[in-house]
Amino acid sequence: MTEKDLVMVLADPNEFKRLIPDGEGLLNACRQFPEDKEKLITQSGLLSDAGQWKKYITSGTVLCFIADLFPDHADEMIQKVLADPNEFKHLIPDCNGLLNACRQFPEDKEKLITQSGLLSDAAQWKKYITSGYALRYIANLFPDHADEMIQNVLADPNEFKRLIPDGVVLFNAFRQFPKHKEKLITQSGLLSDPAQWKKYITSGYVLRYIADLFPDHADEMIQNVLADPNEFKRLIQNDSDLVNAAAQFPTYKILHSKTISEALEKINKKIEFNKIRDISSTLGQASRDRNPLNKFSIFDAQLLIKITTEAADKNKISENAAEIEARRIFNKPSKI
Repeated sequence: MTEKDLVMVLADPNEFKRLIPDGEGLLNACRQFPEDKEKLITQSGLLSDAGQWKKYITSGTVLCFIADLFPDHADEMIQKVLADPNEFKHLIPDCNGLLNACRQFPEDKEKLITQSGLLSDAAQWKKYITSGYALRYIANLFPDHADEMIQNVLADPNEFKRLIPDGVVLFNAFRQFPKHKEKLITQSGLLSDPAQWKKYITSGYVLRYIADLFPDHADEMIQNVLADPNEFKRLIQNDSDLVNAAAQFPTYKILHSKTISEALEKINKKIEFNKIRDISSTLGQASRDRNPLNKFSIFDAQLLIKITTEAADKNKISENAAEIEARRIFNKPSKI
């Protein structure tokens, strides 16, 4: 738009309608001719005519931009929205619209969240709180309502699944709602359910950061990894992951191996030796039980040790090492 066009639009309502037909056109004209922006907004009629308001204020984004250009009229604009539920729905239809409005009109943010109904109406809650990120951002804007918001999530398992679907979102929820992090980790089920563990602990990065937030559960978490070679390979995929895991869990010597292959070899050996110990301990105790109904007492100890040795995976530990460990455990008295 030229200076000549500006003179024409300000002098002729029809030219105004032709050259500045919508909110975007008004914004551009006001930015191009800031000294005349007051004349432009007056000529548009958006502050005085409901029809012109709807013509120019077509979205929450346009509302925020125009309010930003006209701080002296901003309160008048947001009051129009707050006074009309239909206008509110039209201009602030979702989480992003609500967030932008609250940031643009901070003095009215309490009225905005109340008008949205998200704290009082389950349907409006779902309309505005569409993701874990939406929950976090709105809770951050409204610290006085944050507790109420996270309680809505903790009280409903389906809502928890909807809003906290993965480990990254869960980690962010821990940081946003630190007073409730123990309830959040319990509700997630990651410490008690293998399927939930895999759902939330999706990488070594997530494992380390969640373990860092929960030092009381860190041992339990890394033991889940070290007890299962497949889980180890899933979460510690390269030597860099191994170094980071060793730094996060320094007391676990396996993690200080030079390579992943070396660590996996140690894990597999440990699992096999644990299996041998369990079997040998069970058979050893059974062979010493003199109950007449106990069939194991009739077998020779050497045979039972041989049976135990055969259970070992010879690709992971040698037969000789398995037999030595089986014999050592077999003869140990049971602890009462």
